[in-house]
Amino acid sequence: MYQRHDKQYDSKTSLPPERVFRQELVTWAETDNGFVRTVLTRYFGQDGQRDVYQAEPTVLQRCKGGEAE
Repeated sequence: MYQRHDKQYDSKTSLPPERVFRQELVTWAETDNGFVRTVLTRYFGQDGQRDVYQAEPTVLQRCKGGEAE
């Protein structure tokens, strides 16, 4: 049966349940030229945890009226 996990885990203060092996936090933020999507992926294993951070910027082209195409 599926169990909901809506808590952020880490190996020092809040250990994940045994069956949790990966957790992602996705953030979308507006920038001056478009937006950026950032993802923090936390992998859990027998050796502790490993964090991977990835940023994906998107530049929007502007029309003469100032609105994005």
